[in-house]
Amino acid sequence: MSALLHGDLGTSIVSSGYSVNQIIADKFPVSAQVGLIAIVFSCLVGIPLGILAAYKRGTAADRVVTTLSSLFSSLPGFLLAVVLLYAFGMWLHALPTSGLKSWQSYILPVAALSAGPASVLTRITRAALLDVLSQDFTRFLKAKGMGTRYILFKHALRNAAIPIVTTLGPLTAGILVGNLVVETVFSIPGLGSYMVRCVSQRDYPVIMGTTIFYTTFIVAILLVVDIVYGLIDPRIKLDE
Repeated sequence: MSALLHGDLGTSIVSSGYSVNQIIADKFPVSAQVGLIAIVFSCLVGIPLGILAAYKRGTAADRVVTTLSSLFSSLPGFLLAVVLLYAFGMWLHALPTSGLKSWQSYILPVAALSAGPASVLTRITRAALLDVLSQDFTRFLKAKGMGTRYILFKHALRNAAIPIVTTLGPLTAGILVGNLVVETVFSIPGLGSYMVRCVSQRDYPVIMGTTIFYTTFIVAILLVVDIVYGLIDPRIKLDE
């Protein structure tokens, strides 16, 4: 416990001479790189699709987006990873299936990691925007003659940001922490696949050290989300 309080997470049993701190420092940047790309891709796909579905509420576009988001949000990431691996790697031979040797190697793991979060962001964005658009101030703006598109992007989107940020925080932690299986499927030399290997090898110091690291990381992300609340909405006071 004394060593833990000083930041020493112990020494690996299997990899003799390597401390857990060194292993995390070597492996986590690889996981973070893939995870951050997946987070950016999730935002670039999920939020615009949610805006489109809210703007086209009740139309065919809304139904298609809602159906696809429900489908991919309920599809397990490891199953999607295996399907992508077989379809684009083994069947079509279009993309690399292991490692991170080129930019093409990032496509399949990023797609497997970001499909679920992007679907969740789509649904949350749509629901948040529709809730804002049904409030009294938007009705007042419509009565003044302002168009739906102007109200949506100028007023509604910022007011709907709180639910989106609330969802994005845990999703970010989930992508960066929960990519163990995806890294294993695509043979990515990151911390997730290394942790899975340590479980089979019973390397307990690495398992406990990485668990403590990931837990601390999740708490830090949630703290950042709480701080961002105050930046988005000045009515929220951090000392309350």
